[in-house]
Amino acid sequence: MEICQKNLHYKINDEINVFFLGDIHEGSANHASKPFKRAIQYIVDTPDSYVIGMGDYADCITHRDKRFNPSEIDRSYSIRDLKDLPNIQMNRLAKQLDPIRDKFIAWLYGNHEEAFSKYNSFDPLAKLVYLMGSDAPRLGYTGVLRLGIIRQDNRKTPNYYFDIDLNHGEGGGGRREGYPINIVHDVFRWTSGDIKVMGHIHQMATDCKKFSFVDRNLNMKMQKVLYGSNGCFMYKRKEGTRGYFESKPGPYSGIGMLHLQIKVGHGKQDCRLNLIEREFD
Repeated sequence: MEICQKNLHYKINDEINVFFLGDIHEGSANHASKPFKRAIQYIVDTPDSYVIGMGDYADCITHRDKRFNPSEIDRSYSIRDLKDLPNIQMNRLAKQLDPIRDKFIAWLYGNHEEAFSKYNSFDPLAKLVYLMGSDAPRLGYTGVLRLGIIRQDNRKTPNYYFDIDLNHGEGGGGRREGYPINIVHDVFRWTSGDIKVMGHIHQMATDCKKFSFVDRNLNMKMQKVLYGSNGCFMYKRKEGTRGYFESKPGPYSGIGMLHLQIKVGHGKQDCRLNLIEREFD
């Protein structure tokens, strides 16, 4: 777990767009390649956009992994690629992410990168970040990104900030309709933050709660807290392939990503926050 801060200079009524991009699973036979390309273009076309990597960028499952199934590897890979599979997957992904290489402000590790690194002397995410030439921090499986808003040109410290609490995620497919947002609340129940987002379960869901607090002048005020389960770019079921999710309970994958909109206000409570489910299927 790591903590980092990113300060942004914006004026009142400007809009900041933060995209949560993860569970891409490059190399999987069920990777949603066309929706993924559309999502990348959407980020490119959106002004004042930033990206947080949410983990599981590539499948990183080799023949030495107990989860290995040759039917689950994308047909574009050859048997010779098995000797260097995660490296090749990250090279391919870096080329696809090239249009947004300068937009990343933080990276999370996913369980696929963590599992491979644990038993091999190679860190797939470190390789991806190197290929991207990114100076954004790697936060670990969980982390907090403090997003500082500076409204005056000559000011160096933020007027206020939003804490984005991040977790690659926990849980499985889930059997009931309310499962995605319920597990988000469970995962973040004992952490503070203004925006709380996780991935991993491949289902998009959002929620908003208001919390009261007393400011320094003894005035009662309200602050919104946004909760989100991020989307993915991996189909649960796809004709002609096999996937480790297709037999799991729960709905089909939420193909897409969450989009945080911040309309800058005079103070923190004056900002308009929205967490939107962007579908690309």
